[in-house]
Amino acid sequence: MSYSSELIALERLKRGTKYLILSPLLFGITMEILSAIKVTTIYLLSTTSLLVGVAIILIFMVKGMLYLRSGFSLLSRVRSGKTGATLWLVALFLFFVCISLNFVLTFSPNIFEGYGLNVANLITLSLPLGIILAIIANILIGVGFYKVGRFYNSRTLKAGGILITTFIFTFIGFILTYLGLRKIVRRISAGMIVTQRGSPSLSLRLSPSNYPLFLFPLFTLSSYYFYKLGIVIASILYFILYLAFVILYFYSKKWVLPLIYNLFAALLPLYFTNELSLATSTTPTEYIIAYLFLALAGLGIGNALTNPNSNLKAFGAFATFMWVFLSALGLIFSCNQYLSFSIWFMSTLYFMTVIITKRLHPRYVLLYTTPQIIKPPVHFWIVGLPQGISLKITVNGKKYKITNYYKGAYYLTVKGNKDQYVWSVPERILISNYTYTTYVSNGIAYAGDDVIIRYNLITPTPVQTTPQPAPSSVANIQLGSTVSRKLYTVKQIQWDPRTWIGKTLSIYRISDVIGEGGYAYVLKGEHDGKLVALKVLKLGNFNPSENFKELFEESSNLVSLSEKSPKIIKIYGIYIDKQVMEGISKGNIKLYETNPPMIAMEFMEGGTLKEILMDDMMYYSSKWEKTVYRAIRDVAEALYVIHSNGYVHMDVKPQNIFLTEKPSQPYDLDKVGFKLGDLGSAVKEGGKITQITVEYSPPEVYEQAVANSSIDIFALGMTMYVLLTRKNDRPDLNDMEEAFDCYQRSDMQCVYKKVIASKIKLASWDPNVPDEVKPLVKAMLSPDPSRRPKAIDVVNYLNRLIK
Repeated sequence: MSYSSELIALERLKRGTKYLILSPLLFGITMEILSAIKVTTIYLLSTTSLLVGVAIILIFMVKGMLYLRSGFSLLSRVRSGKTGATLWLVALFLFFVCISLNFVLTFSPNIFEGYGLNVANLITLSLPLGIILAIIANILIGVGFYKVGRFYNSRTLKAGGILITTFIFTFIGFILTYLGLRKIVRRISAGMIVTQRGSPSLSLRLSPSNYPLFLFPLFTLSSYYFYKLGIVIASILYFILYLAFVILYFYSKKWVLPLIYNLFAALLPLYFTNELSLATSTTPTEYIIAYLFLALAGLGIGNALTNPNSNLKAFGAFATFMWVFLSALGLIFSCNQYLSFSIWFMSTLYFMTVIITKRLHPRYVLLYTTPQIIKPPVHFWIVGLPQGISLKITVNGKKYKITNYYKGAYYLTVKGNKDQYVWSVPERILISNYTYTTYVSNGIAYAGDDVIIRYNLITPTPVQTTPQPAPSSVANIQLGSTVSRKLYTVKQIQWDPRTWIGKTLSIYRISDVIGEGGYAYVLKGEHDGKLVALKVLKLGNFNPSENFKELFEESSNLVSLSEKSPKIIKIYGIYIDKQVMEGISKGNIKLYETNPPMIAMEFMEGGTLKEILMDDMMYYSSKWEKTVYRAIRDVAEALYVIHSNGYVHMDVKPQNIFLTEKPSQPYDLDKVGFKLGDLGSAVKEGGKITQITVEYSPPEVYEQAVANSSIDIFALGMTMYVLLTRKNDRPDLNDMEEAFDCYQRSDMQCVYKKVIASKIKLASWDPNVPDEVKPLVKAMLSPDPSRRPKAIDVVNYLNRLIK
């Protein structure tokens, strides 16, 4: 779909929505004016005035529906909206026929007698038919607007679409729809939205964005059941609660607010205990006990549905089906007793959705909202001047007086929520006949910078001075060597991996040593003209057969897992012979030279992402940020497969992200693919953690010491931060290192103290990354594992930026 046709479609939808908002307003205004001038005192004039008002509303509604039909037609895949507008036009025609016939019959009751027509029956049939068509049309139009809102990621438009489907809140829905469409049109016209290929589509799969749509039948049936039981106030309350839930779900950033209204809907039957216990022929006490039991069942089903374990999910899905079936019995058997029992079972469904709301809403906020980004302030540090003087600095045209003095420096913090700050200071300052000068008296600082301004004393006897370069406003922190280390003290056996060069291990001829990690050597091997990477595991002061037991047992699973995703480096084989391991443990080191424990993997010609990161030409190119987003997206896809199969990678970092080809120029980055390597370090979910890379590990690795998928998400977030900033300066790094030392000494009191300190620092850390990914990075680096996104959430978030 072209840019112009897309804009025309949205303009027509906006104009049609405006007519539909104006029609009831103008009808009301017309009736008020006619009433005010007393035309209703005469029957003919009264009827005429009513017809004028009805004609206005019909004309505006017809125009509105014609615009909607035309707009939806241009958005080729939004068939529901086009069909809904057509059905509304048919319904309006039926309403017009009914009104016209009523008007004619009022003044000429016998006009149709000569034609043999029973007009009364015609009116009786056409009116309810028109109402039914209008309800169906409303639902289809609401779904159409929801599709458009989802396509353009507009919460306002999605909320409007949901409210239009209710028929009761249609007017409010059209107001929200108009506001959402106006904003989208403005943003497209201003070039803030890049139009995309294709058209809006809607998946029926439960997701954070369409979850409120799934709750609509539940609230509607609850309202219907209470209406049938004669409790009208409860019936109305359910519609009000749903309206509040939808608005808060889409517009609140706190999950507790929509959850409260979800919980109110679950607790409402408890408020009407006396009425419902009477309808079910039970005592209030029996009713409350049964209600509490079903509430606990609902909470249990909700937890099962949101649990990553596939067996629990299957149980939750089956239980949900049964509860829906039992609730539907009230619709089939319309007697009061069945209706009351249905309300019981629907309370269970509400408690189930309470858990789902709590889990899905934070993911919706992360994936579909753009939080207000507050840019960090700029800090100015002036050194070299004596204490007790008054200084002035000009920042963005405003003069500031600096009096704060700390550790030999004057300091000033300027908050302006701006991208850059133009600053200047006096080049020379005279203090008690002494002159101080600075070689850099003005410049531009960026949000989050620390600007250091250094003054030098010019003594009474002039001396030749050599200008010093201005200190960098941002410290350049080297990445250093980040290797995986054993959590327990291990003394490794010294071994020269070059011993294997020119020899054959298994079927592979070794030609070179590629590198060395914390627990393995990496060799370059060849077989039948095909290159492979061989990871030879190191030996230490441990029993090899015991140490490599888990890897031996899981070897076939890891080989199979590596073939399930193109984003994972393939493992060709894991070579661990128990007899050889027992021989090595008895001191026969010669066996280690001829048959070492090793993993044969796919050889990646492009090298690792860390190598490219250290290339200035690549890092400072305009393509680097998008390259990082693609790399993290690809690794997240690999982690999704790994986690779905019950494993945790345990060593995500730039050194383990490999390139499919080596770029020679920055423009080659667009052609490079990325794969996650070192699957041999993977551990089963819930398995024991034996080694970590401290710089990329979350604090909880010392507390729990069991593998969890959230550990990989933290490491991926840390990897993204390092790739974007070229720094490995997480604020809790010293605490993590000290915790590692304490853990090796088995000083758990010291470990917990350092872990708490680490979590506090992480909670207040504001990583200096681009605004478009800052919400994602902060969520991934959260000290609370439950608040980190899933791998698939990371994929979805970055896909929106890459496209």
